[in-house]
Amino acid sequence: MLTVLVLSVICAAGDEAFAPRVQTLATHVERLAAIEVPQDLQTEKQAKLTDLRAKLQQGVADEAAFQALYLSIDDVRMWLWGHAAERPTIAP
Repeated sequence: MLTVLVLSVICAAGDEAFAPRVQTLATHVERLAAIEVPQDLQTEKQAKLTDLRAKLQQGVADEAAFQALYLSIDDVRMWLWGHAAERPTIAP
């Protein structure tokens, strides 16, 4: 649903060159929600994801804006992994 909204905003803005790339980022943002954090950090996690979704809805006008959006998503991803309730381990 969010992906459709992002695509329609971007297409309406007339910059279709970034639509597939932003759609990929939207997919990654939705997957970030699966990273579990301790209960006391849930509010902060939701705030960070809500902020990313808002940035995605604004769309991207140029390469610099796309890079800024990507870096915002990467910052949240790193925060989530840094505070994850369960860290991935290498299988024996």
